[in-house]
Amino acid sequence: MSTRSVFRLGKCNLNGRGAIFYRFLTTDRTVFATNVAASKAKYEAHFGAHCRAPHNKMACEDAYFIWNRNGIAAFGVADGVSAWRHAGTDPSLFPNMLMANCMKHLEDCQGKINLKELLSSAYSEILQNNQVEAGSSTACLGILDKENGQLQTLNLGDSGFCLFRNGETFYKSKEQYHDLNVPYQVGVKEIVDGKAVPHGNSPCDAVVHSFDIEDDDLIILGTDGLFDNMYPQDIFAAVSSTSPRDGTDLDGRSRLLTKEALARSVELKPGRITPREERLQKYDDSLIIPGGNFDDVTAVVVHIKTQ
Repeated sequence: MSTRSVFRLGKCNLNGRGAIFYRFLTTDRTVFATNVAASKAKYEAHFGAHCRAPHNKMACEDAYFIWNRNGIAAFGVADGVSAWRHAGTDPSLFPNMLMANCMKHLEDCQGKINLKELLSSAYSEILQNNQVEAGSSTACLGILDKENGQLQTLNLGDSGFCLFRNGETFYKSKEQYHDLNVPYQVGVKEIVDGKAVPHGNSPCDAVVHSFDIEDDDLIILGTDGLFDNMYPQDIFAAVSSTSPRDGTDLDGRSRLLTKEALARSVELKPGRITPREERLQKYDDSLIIPGGNFDDVTAVVVHIKTQ
């Protein structure tokens, strides 16, 4: 295993093998994996994930992780707030570190995992160790107990998730905003006298839900680049319509999903309104800005199957 700092988890399809995949911010974008024995559980989680940045950006400011071992599957996405770039800060650093810290604390955790505590621990490590000089992000986390079928979710800001069951939207998380385009977020304002100054919200402000999963449930986590451009029914249709030519694996589906979301962000079709347009009009009916959100898109696709 490389000694370089882990930042973004790589695109992967675990297929129940009980593996942890890491991506490092290197030019070759190598994917590393550590295999572990998969536990005997009632349920298994199969994964696919992909980050996609618009062509005019140097790098994606989103981050994600997938962790699957010891009867537990955990996953998350974080979206760096782009406004930090105007202050000379790389917006991708904070979300990458937040997701890396989540994975670290999952490795160290003993017993039942509380998602607010997990997010709080990951955030506290950034503050206590001055891991990031400035920046902030939204976050959405999920954790599945594969033995009892209990799914916990957490979302802070406008990253979120959909749970699909029997071809229908069973649940869609609700966004949290302070104001138009100002989502809830955790972050670092600056380093003063060697100490990180917190910025934004507390992990305690996140919304937590619990679900009893069923065989063939589909969970999709995403950043606002996904949910600003596609409604849940469009997301499900895109994931379900993958042809064998395009690849039926979950990695292929996640890639097609991010591609479709990015295309819709700039594609204007008569009669088609994006979720972003609808949100803007609800905020102020005089705001008529056609199209979607031309932004980074990250999607983590989780397919639940009984063993």
